[in-house]
Amino acid sequence: MVIINLIRDSLKTNKKINILLILQITMVFILICFSFGFLHQTNLKTLQLKNTTKTLYKINDNFLGEAEKKFFQQPDNVYILNSLYKWLSQNSEFDYIVANHQSVYVYNSKLPSKFEYGVSTGNNVHGEINSLQVNSEFLTYFNITAEEGRLFNKEDYNLKNSIPILLGSEFKEYFKLHDHLQLSYLSKHFDGEVIGFIDDDCYYNDSYNLRKLDQYIILPSFEVENLPQNSEDKSFDLKLYLDKCGGLLATDMQANYLQRIITEKCYELDIIPYQIEGLISFYPSIWGMEGEKLQKLINMLIIIITISYIFCISISTASKIRLLKKDYAVYIANGFGMGKIFISVVAEIALINFIAFIIAVFGNQIFGPRIPISQLSIFYLAITLASIVYPYKLLTKIDISKTLRGDS
Repeated sequence: MVIINLIRDSLKTNKKINILLILQITMVFILICFSFGFLHQTNLKTLQLKNTTKTLYKINDNFLGEAEKKFFQQPDNVYILNSLYKWLSQNSEFDYIVANHQSVYVYNSKLPSKFEYGVSTGNNVHGEINSLQVNSEFLTYFNITAEEGRLFNKEDYNLKNSIPILLGSEFKEYFKLHDHLQLSYLSKHFDGEVIGFIDDDCYYNDSYNLRKLDQYIILPSFEVENLPQNSEDKSFDLKLYLDKCGGLLATDMQANYLQRIITEKCYELDIIPYQIEGLISFYPSIWGMEGEKLQKLINMLIIIITISYIFCISISTASKIRLLKKDYAVYIANGFGMGKIFISVVAEIALINFIAFIIAVFGNQIFGPRIPISQLSIFYLAITLASIVYPYKLLTKIDISKTLRGDS
């Protein structure tokens, strides 16, 4: 009961300062909430783009002119490309990423032109939609996640007439999970079922720029179990494997070494050697600033705000201790321990902090960017403990006899 009285007496001391202090601390907590929130979002973005911004190697064929015509006339061309693809995908010296850019035609499409292939150059055709055909390494390497539904599993890569498809986030306005789209891919008809929607913040490196996947239809890069039995199947499989063999290499190996082993494999298969080229590496940019520099700026802001906060609450509490030290001396002279007085000071600081904390949490949850309350709670406890160091030192220096005599 005495501790409660001490807290009440302290809070009554200069009410205007207490109100201003609560407002100030509340504003500081709100700024810290937003700072932590933006830091959290920046970390997520940087993690999301981690591999996207690394240097990759693109592998390209050299089938040009007569060489192309000759290769296309070979009866075993699909088998050769299948062998090359298996070697690329199973090689332990690099991760092989398939990211084919073949557009798909959506029958009876009611989609707006923004989804259409070639719209940026004015060469778009209604119903021809931007599409990617990817393998599982693509989804893993570029940290692709599904906002709704799921990503491709192993069975989804088997070629069949009914296929699973993923849609970018902007398609949610026009389709829902398990909707069916009639598609034409490489001149072959498929029934596509929507199994998932890609998260809004998913990107990949398309050799020239970072591309967001929000306007793409994503198909699995099919695995063909039985090599072509007729000319129609062979035409599809040839185009499919030409695309599958033009993927990306993710590795720390040097370019000249990669070129050498690929050339050796091509000579082994008796085809013109494929060539590799290094893709442009990118650095994530957020709010026009480089990601890591932005993180450092936010870290510095949090440090400055925290130091200012601790300074203000410590000085304010110390001022009230000076004003009330005669009352404290009386309590101590009457046998009330210094420890209990210290508890009352800690409880007052914790109470003021808690009021500000609750207001800031509600503001953060309503206006965002949201961060876990557990993180704020840890910060609340840490800053409360840091704020009591100076008041504690001041309490231990109270001279009871001098204070009661009015000498200090």
